[in-house]
Amino acid sequence: MEGAILRSRTGRFTGDADREFAKLGRILRGSCHGWDSLLQDQVVLGTEPPSNPGRFNSAAPLKPVGRQLVQALDQAPLLLDLAHLNDAGFYEVLDLYSSPVLVTHSFCRAIGDHPRGLTDEQLRALGGHGGLVGLAFDPDFLGEASTGAALRHIDRIASLAGENAVSIGSDWGVTAMGELGDPASLVGLVNAVGRIYGSELAEKFAFTNAYDFLGTQLPRGQ
Repeated sequence: MEGAILRSRTGRFTGDADREFAKLGRILRGSCHGWDSLLQDQVVLGTEPPSNPGRFNSAAPLKPVGRQLVQALDQAPLLLDLAHLNDAGFYEVLDLYSSPVLVTHSFCRAIGDHPRGLTDEQLRALGGHGGLVGLAFDPDFLGEASTGAALRHIDRIASLAGENAVSIGSDWGVTAMGELGDPASLVGLVNAVGRIYGSELAEKFAFTNAYDFLGTQLPRGQ
């Protein structure tokens, strides 16, 4: 399985664009990015990019057009990414969208106290929905930019969502990430997972979970 997956970051591929891109295979559609989007209004309180996580509004629902779009996506050759979506929108999507969902770059909120993370309840719900979480390496999310911090999140995701639900999300390029700052650092992280949790989870985290998820979700022949 080779190639690239197109991604719409804020849900702004619409109409003919979605249909034309869908002819190429799966598109990874993001639901929002930080503040107001096509799918969700007042993800933060205001219209400007958030300067601190305290402005994040976890209770803001999806817009009516957002709910319609999620229902339409459930019948389309499109993957839905819930990274950046708030708590209320997350649960609405799981109610409306029957296919497995991705959270491409996130972490455990119980460890890294930031609203971008997934709560324990969300992790359990995502696992029950057949979803996949890519672990982001931002030190603001992990608690610190270290292999040890990443391992704590991997352990919790695997425990709550299931060992088939944890993968690499990185989000490289947005900030300095210390020990986990480039692809070469993955060797040490994956080896550490193997030493502590066993080679099976290490293989799932490094490759198999993402490969299996995409292999199931991508159209045949793509």
